[in-house]
Amino acid sequence: MTTTIEQIAKMAGVSKTTVSLVINKKSKTGRISPATERKVLEIVRRTGYSPNMLARGIRLSRSRTLGLVVPDLRIPFFAELNHGLEGIARANGYQLFVSCSNDDKAIELEVVNNLLAYSIEGLIVASVLNEKQLLARTYTRKAPVVFIDREIALKNFSSVASDNYRGAYEAVRTLISGGSREIAFIGGLPDLSTSRNRFRGYRTALADAGLAHDPSLSFQEDYRPSDGYRMIGKAFEKNGRMPEAVFTASYTLLEGVLQFVKDGLGRIPADLRIATFDDHPLLDYLPCRIVSVRQDCNALATTAFDLFKASFKKPARPRHVRVPPKLIIRK
Repeated sequence: MTTTIEQIAKMAGVSKTTVSLVINKKSKTGRISPATERKVLEIVRRTGYSPNMLARGIRLSRSRTLGLVVPDLRIPFFAELNHGLEGIARANGYQLFVSCSNDDKAIELEVVNNLLAYSIEGLIVASVLNEKQLLARTYTRKAPVVFIDREIALKNFSSVASDNYRGAYEAVRTLISGGSREIAFIGGLPDLSTSRNRFRGYRTALADAGLAHDPSLSFQEDYRPSDGYRMIGKAFEKNGRMPEAVFTASYTLLEGVLQFVKDGLGRIPADLRIATFDDHPLLDYLPCRIVSVRQDCNALATTAFDLFKASFKKPARPRHVRVPPKLIIRK
């Protein structure tokens, strides 16, 4: 049975106000004697009383909770992002609530509204919605929103993302400098800013090297490993062989590409030429030397939290921040 403030007050022989002041560490403000404070705290300890933080948050309009919405926590990048943000939130006295959207617009709206029902103070969202769809939604006006891993071109909202264009450009240029002239692009959802910028970096790197873009080698579907498997399969079917080199727009797509190669050859050849956005420790143990673009998840998480806190300042000044990634070249 849950103990209430009323019951504690009755056991201590004091008012509910006195109990509330003691629990909220305001004994001195309320001029409560040390003896009364000790009596109340002893009863709180003995009964195992725990305050209803949700009700307290609603009453004070400060729940000290923050919502994070990402596509899928099984994706290493988002798992690492969640880990970093949770630590930062905890260090600042916030509890992080996490939900996954599966990159589905309807699910995203559902989980966002569910989080808002808990009177959270703000949202950090890796949104699958575009700018027009976001403007049509009223939920973004109920709590401060920071978009993460998405560059949202809306002046009233802050966002933070890796410099996806630069990371993709440098990765593809590395393949080109190694002698590759035929590079396939295996990408994710084309409507996302993340996807657009990575594809643009790929195209620009080709153009700057005097290489023509071959549409038959560019594919954009989704970010699941099965999508990577299917897309590289299409490239193989169109050309009757594997491309000279491959750039994958995420680690999950890389998983699918490597599985296709392994299924076809029974192994991962050492001379396979691949660059990928995202990094993972397992890449160090593969026989082929994969070039990867490591995103700075700690900087992304820290910046997102700082943008959330800045949204309470008046007047609010939304910012759009790009965090430089790091190119990893394995020798």
